[in-house]
Amino acid sequence: MIINNFEKFPFIRDEQAYMYFFQILDRSKKGNNKNRCVKSFYISSYESFLAKQEEMIILAEATDSRVYVHPARRDKNRISLELLSYVATRLAEANDCNKMWRAYESVCGRNKWVERMWIVDVDTKDEFTVWDTIQHIDSIGWGTPYFINETVNWFHLIYNKGFNRSKYSLSHQIHANNPTLIYYNKKVLV
Repeated sequence: MIINNFEKFPFIRDEQAYMYFFQILDRSKKGNNKNRCVKSFYISSYESFLAKQEEMIILAEATDSRVYVHPARRDKNRISLELLSYVATRLAEANDCNKMWRAYESVCGRNKWVERMWIVDVDTKDEFTVWDTIQHIDSIGWGTPYFINETVNWFHLIYNKGFNRSKYSLSHQIHANNPTLIYYNKKVLV
């Protein structure tokens, strides 16, 4: 099974003050390997996005991993300031400098976004259920999804408008600024 959402991804804008945060994550259950990050990518332009796609796909397939994106843009200035604070706090409180090489990646994964994105998990591949969910959300005033993303077992409906969860009556989970799947190639052994 191959899931390739690269062509559907509508967010990339050429803005030097902002970036998109992509990660290749190994989600296998082998050993103590829970969500191990293989590599991170920091994309600031559409040209960079196109140039890095092939590398992300090759690396994901070589490591049997998945490519994810945090759909909300990251503010480079806010990340830089948070990075200084993060490093100082780690050194002062924990006296821990062993994982400083991952500090930038850790800060990028936090919520230093420019605009919030909400992900509604629709736990089915049934198109009628997906359409009913979109219609229900639209009927309570949130409009249509900014982006519909296929995942391994279901769909993510990605919205860039605020959610009032108390009005939302369906059983689907809503996540703020979580990553969503961009590429996955499940190898089937014969």
